Amino acid sequence: MTNRMASKTLLIMAFIVQLSACEISSNTLQDNPVDDEPTLEPIISQSNYLSILEYAVSIMNEQSFLPLRNLIDITYGPDPYGGSADQQYLKGLGFEEISSAYSPNQQVLLVTYQCDAGGRYMYSQNSSVYGGGGGQFEDCRLFGLSDVLSINGAYYKTNSILKYVFNPGSAITTDYTNISIDDDNQVVSLDGLHVSRYGYLATEGWYDLAYLSQNVTGEIVINLDTLEFTDGSEIGVESERRWKRTMFADFNVKAPETGLHQLEISTVEPFETPFANTCYLSGTLSIVAGDGSSLTMIADNGDIDSFQLQLVNDNATSVHTIPWSSANAMQQLTLATQWPYELPVVEGYHTPEVCQ
Repeated sequence: MTNRMASKTLLIMAFIVQLSACEISSNTLQDNPVDDEPTLEPIISQSNYLSILEYAVSIMNEQSFLPLRNLIDITYGPDPYGGSADQQYLKGLGFEEISSAYSPNQQVLLVTYQCDAGGRYMYSQNSSVYGGGGGQFEDCRLFGLSDVLSINGAYYKTNSILKYVFNPGSAITTDYTNISIDDDNQVVSLDGLHVSRYGYLATEGWYDLAYLSQNVTGEIVINLDTLEFTDGSEIGVESERRWKRTMFADFNVKAPETGLHQLEISTVEPFETPFANTCYLSGTLSIVAGDGSSLTMIADNGDIDSFQLQLVNDNATSVHTIPWSSANAMQQLTLATQWPYELPVVEGYHTPEVCQ
């Protein structure tokens, strides 16, 4: 064998040995895999269940929706016939009338306003004796609302008298159609229905609502079927114990506060109390994540001063008792100003501040 052939043979043998070593190494890794993937924490976990509950409660307290609702209520004005009934009021907000006309076919008064920082606001007042009307914003900007750069969308308010025998009163229904505000840091839009009913039984409710907020921290998406509060009872009920305060909710949310995971939130049992000076004494709230982890809030835990939380994840359940006094409590509506009887209370009981 020549030196050249010998060298070639040695190279081939070295390659075969190296290849065999690689195969052995590969088999060894397959037999003993390295567990370098981190264990994923459940979406609702021991480290975040309280903050998730607090965020869900903030939505039920209308904190996300109130800025837009307040903006429309301020624009519409305190008069049941709307801003066109008080030109000085609208002028003080930054609206200047540029045209008006009555439409006999629609039986409405149509008024167009110039917004003092640009854009337009078109108001329509119906001819109903109960008042009501609506408006449409087209890139309306107002100096008086310094935190708002642009307002778009439409709304319409309907006032009505309720002639029910056992619950007479009045109602205001506001239909929001893609109402949005855009400032330097955030774009917020809302589409849905809000109803306020006044009488012996008062009701505040949001229905079929779509809410979107976009800012530097992320996007908040809320799709709400129902969020409803009631306070009072029907007239003619002789027993004061028939008075009650209730809350019902059904919605889903995806937000930075939820880790950008969608949560399904609903009252399995509506929250209720028959006393004016207590937090809710019954009711069950369910919060469920896509990975199966869940949080259940139970008001009826046998203690007037606390509620129970049940956290389920990874096939394990933990139970926690939370004092009402330390919780971000759900809104307690107090609109039953026409209730003709003395409100039922638990004698000698001090109402937690969060439930007042």
